[in-house]
Amino acid sequence: MNVLLMNSDRPMLVNGDFRGGRIPSSMGFSRASSGMRQNGAGLFENSEVNQPRFDWGTGSEHLSGLLYEPQSTNCIRNSVFAGAVAGAPGTFPNNMTLSLGSSGLSRSIDVGVERGLSYLSVRVWGVPVSSSYCYMTFETNFVVGVEKGDVWTFSSYMKLVSGSISNVTGFGFAINEYDLSSNWVGGATSAQLLTSDFACFATSRAIASSSASFIRPLLNFNVVSGMAVDLTLRLYHVQIEKLDFATTPIVTNGSSMTRAADQLLFQIPLGVSALTCVFDDNTYQKLDVSPGSYLVPTSLNRRCLRRIYST
Repeated sequence: MNVLLMNSDRPMLVNGDFRGGRIPSSMGFSRASSGMRQNGAGLFENSEVNQPRFDWGTGSEHLSGLLYEPQSTNCIRNSVFAGAVAGAPGTFPNNMTLSLGSSGLSRSIDVGVERGLSYLSVRVWGVPVSSSYCYMTFETNFVVGVEKGDVWTFSSYMKLVSGSISNVTGFGFAINEYDLSSNWVGGATSAQLLTSDFACFATSRAIASSSASFIRPLLNFNVVSGMAVDLTLRLYHVQIEKLDFATTPIVTNGSSMTRAADQLLFQIPLGVSALTCVFDDNTYQKLDVSPGSYLVPTSLNRRCLRRIYST
């Protein structure tokens, strides 16, 4: 990890400082779609087309910097959990299912909006009569098309609302691969440590099977025969995208949606051959540049910029 030690005496021909929540007049910013950010109250809110997203992050007391993300598409068509009906057992959202795997278990669901994001709360309780594998799916088969070598990331904000994960094992996310006949051809569960704290959880997978044509994101856990369980899980927004990392929420309601890439453009003056990007965690990245018009790449090490300046 590179940690920046700054020399304030060095003159900077390029000096973009985003900690004040503005784009310098010497730089231009654009984005061909809206996009989400977290404000100072920790709420997710929409930023309009061409509006920079100055993000505070979860639990932060200070502005983190300028969000700078590549184009991405959320291929889960129902991130707002449309179609869900609260109750016990209630009705699960469109395109989504929950399998409890064993008799002796019951469920109830609730839906709402919190922190600016739609949520789905699921309570599972009872004493299973057999050890079983339980899973929740967030999209149907034959929707998210893939090829071998693609890298995909499944993410959601989550927290444990009540109860505990006692007597529950193997809790985690999975991205399963299927062939054209809907046969399972690959996949593995990535363990997630669920607590009462609101946090983003994510897992990435490189598609391994040459037979894979589609993927399906799941949340998995196991229960043990005769061991009582009682937990209420709350999921806020679900997303799967063709990247090796999770990006900010892209809201969907009936179809996949794309957020355009952020674009920061400015002139590199004569005599400048390198830029330093300082990120929200105070690490940095060097970029080799040449004089002329310059578009900052979206393939940076992190996706929240505090500063960019010449070195």
